[in-house]
Amino acid sequence: MSDLTNHILIAGYYGFNNTGDEAILSAMIHDLSLVIPALSITVICGDPQQTRQIHSVNAIAWTDIRGIKEAIQACDLVILGGGGLFHDYWGVDTSSILTAAHMGIAFYYSISLLGSIYKKPMMLYAVGVGPVISDEAKRYVRVIAENCAAITVRDTDSKAILVSLGLPAARITITTDPAFGLLLPQKRMAKIDEQFQGFPIVGVALRNWDVGVDPKYWEAQVASALDAFLDTYSTGLVVFIPFQDVQETLLDDTGISRRVRKTMKNSSRTKIIPRNSSFLDREFAISKCDLVLGMRL
Repeated sequence: MSDLTNHILIAGYYGFNNTGDEAILSAMIHDLSLVIPALSITVICGDPQQTRQIHSVNAIAWTDIRGIKEAIQACDLVILGGGGLFHDYWGVDTSSILTAAHMGIAFYYSISLLGSIYKKPMMLYAVGVGPVISDEAKRYVRVIAENCAAITVRDTDSKAILVSLGLPAARITITTDPAFGLLLPQKRMAKIDEQFQGFPIVGVALRNWDVGVDPKYWEAQVASALDAFLDTYSTGLVVFIPFQDVQETLLDDTGISRRVRKTMKNSSRTKIIPRNSSFLDREFAISKCDLVLGMRL
């Protein structure tokens, strides 16, 4: 490898079969490659083999502390982002920092801490911030941001939260989510395209959620609303587009889609994108919709 190669390390919620985050990573890789010559990218992720295959980059498991240390030592820039990385819905386990058990804010603090130790420039790349509830979360998010040479967020609320934590507003730039720049392949995706035989088409991206709400109530409300739509539009179609398919309750979007669909009186006029669909298949499905009801960005 040439000494002139530019090495960037990217850490985010990648390699966990999340459609939105994979779209973000794909767009980031494309955009960075356009503006930085001789670029080598390494991604810290949940599934290195899958990430290498899909995105044609180097990859390290998020639990491989030694590999992460070595990658940070060797890189020219550390990027945290994009996506909604900084929140503490389920608290912050500060004892897990720099261990294979680190996750959420503790994981990103681990990366930030190593970047500081090895004196690497760092950047927050179009991140989402909030809610940041606990004192521990506020303190660690502030330190992570303070350690970054450049800070970009994807919405005004995220900037406001960072400012409330003590970051100067002038240091924070509001930008767009990288996924808006995603380029879909031009080839026809027949197995997905055949799912869309109706008009108008509503895409529905649900997730399991029980923070401050009764799941049975909101699931019934969604089913009722979708039935009302199909009652109004006799040729309409509802297509469930699971954004994440992991065999874990909170991350099983296919499971929640099936549950809501089962309670609908018009379930025969609905489809669910197959579990084995790629993130590009799911993005293509979104592009075919006339309206999208989404719980994930």
